[in-house]
Amino acid sequence: MVVVVFIGIDGLVQKAKIVKPSPYPEFNDSALAAAKARQFFPATRGGEPIATSLKFTIRFRLKDE
Repeated sequence: MVVVVFIGIDGLVQKAKIVKPSPYPEFNDSALAAAKARQFFPATRGGEPIATSLKFTIRFRLKDE
């Protein structure tokens, strides 16, 4: 699934949304929770921190045990 996060000038995720969902709602919920828990180095422009967005893919792998 593909998630977009909106990152504030402090590097914290302000908002996250799924742009390409999984057919399994449990995975979507887990992906959003994981994306919101991340912290990033803030983007900069001219040496100053700026708010930005980032799109990335989250993959789940199920294992038989």
